[in-house]
Amino acid sequence: MGTSKGYIAPTSPTWSAAKRAVSGFIRNKDGESCAKAVSKYSEASKGLSASNSTFQIAAGKVLGLSRSIARNGVGSALHDFGRDDLIGKDSEQILEEILDECTNYQHTREDALTAIAISESLKELGINSLEELGNIDELTLLRQMVIEYINADFDFNFEEKIGKGRTVREKNALLDQIHKYVANSVYPELDERFLYSLNIKKLGDQAIVKETVQKAYQVLEDFYGDQL
Repeated sequence: MGTSKGYIAPTSPTWSAAKRAVSGFIRNKDGESCAKAVSKYSEASKGLSASNSTFQIAAGKVLGLSRSIARNGVGSALHDFGRDDLIGKDSEQILEEILDECTNYQHTREDALTAIAISESLKELGINSLEELGNIDELTLLRQMVIEYINADFDFNFEEKIGKGRTVREKNALLDQIHKYVANSVYPELDERFLYSLNIKKLGDQAIVKETVQKAYQVLEDFYGDQL
């Protein structure tokens, strides 16, 4: 995705430490430097990213739609979603329309990051239709969206730095290393025990997404220190 030209990167001490850690990862390309880069990024980013209400709202809507489809079918779910106009249309078109609506047609940085996170999650999970969205395990969908959001946010902040002076293949290899580390670190920690601890009956989907994002960033921040 690359850093937006109009985006002013944070200049706090934690962000300076994150940039140094990413530079170390670029030099060394090993597991320890990868873990440190992600840890320092998470420490610097967790507050800003966890406050991204666009992602919380959009991911919450996708979770709610998935649950509604599973319980009531596609037509009823679209009606409850307020999109009767989509009933009977091509499923791929429906997914695209819903994603655009949930992410405000990508007008802002947060909208764009959210759109990338959700679309990459659907792709990774092999979801190409509303029927498939209704069949996916809810926890699996939530975890994947959070992981993809963290990856998209990391890329936004550091893709340009990582790609400088390197081929596209070299840049993508380094980003893939980061992405795999994030997934392998976060996925086991966001298990059913964690989800049940959120008391789903009392929390709305948006709050559940927020709590899960915060948990994921905390895992990534702490995990590096545990490895030393």
